Amino acid sequence: MTPESHKPSPTSPPTKQTQTAKNVIPPIARLGIGLWLFFLLVALGADYLAPHDPYLAKARPLLPPSGEHWLGTNDVGQDIFSEIIVGARMSLLVATVTPSIVVTIALLVGITAGYAGGSIDILLMRMVDVMLAIPSLPLMILIAAYSGSGTLQLIAILSLFAWEIPSRLIRNEVLSVRNLMYVQAAHALGCTPLQVIWRHIIPALLPVLITSFASQASRAVFLEASLAFIGIGDPTSKSWGAMMRAATGFRGIWYGINWVWWVLPTAACISLLVLAFSFIGQGLERWANPRLSK
Repeated sequence: MTPESHKPSPTSPPTKQTQTAKNVIPPIARLGIGLWLFFLLVALGADYLAPHDPYLAKARPLLPPSGEHWLGTNDVGQDIFSEIIVGARMSLLVATVTPSIVVTIALLVGITAGYAGGSIDILLMRMVDVMLAIPSLPLMILIAAYSGSGTLQLIAILSLFAWEIPSRLIRNEVLSVRNLMYVQAAHALGCTPLQVIWRHIIPALLPVLITSFASQASRAVFLEASLAFIGIGDPTSKSWGAMMRAATGFRGIWYGINWVWWVLPTAACISLLVLAFSFIGQGLERWANPRLSK
């Protein structure tokens, strides 16, 4: 028997190793999940990890980093390192609740429009077009200024102007799936529309749902920090955006060295969390849809 006889033929079925390799989560997604888990653990254990109470001024203002205050103190004597740890709660809360609401609304609108078709599809898509034509950021600022500065109001505002694009993506995917042979066979066998949607259409939407959730989480983190930076947010809660506002609003911050341990660590946390959700979305989309890996 020659060595060539041991080689698998081109038409041989894939081995277990090949099938397992296709199910492995891509490294970019694992990196994003690792970053997200790090911030999640920091947020959950903030009460135990923060060395000082971030709401109390127990030291002289603008102290440099030291063994007692790892990132120094701000302009009122609060510990910056403790502020960053406690501020992770707001970003993780917004990045979890907001995309959950957005994806739920987009899923209802997209499936209804794509599956029902006809006048319902036209009506819902025209509503999406109207929402997309509205300048969302100025309107969010206006609504937030008049509705209050609570966390629930902020999540509701961020969700109100974010479901349009995901709903259109879901609707387009539903249009391509509903005419497939196995979906038509399910109809022919007497399955109800809800059964078809739950068993056949929603599983096919998994890549779109993953991408939409991750992108909306990144958007929520960035917008929450942006709104808090301009003074629209919950003033009773610590957040990274509010820290950036306090740091950049301090007169003479850029003429000294205080910005190195006051501005840079906070900006790095915002960037890393946004990057984590971007990595998760890209990697899990490839994992859920192997055709993208090619």
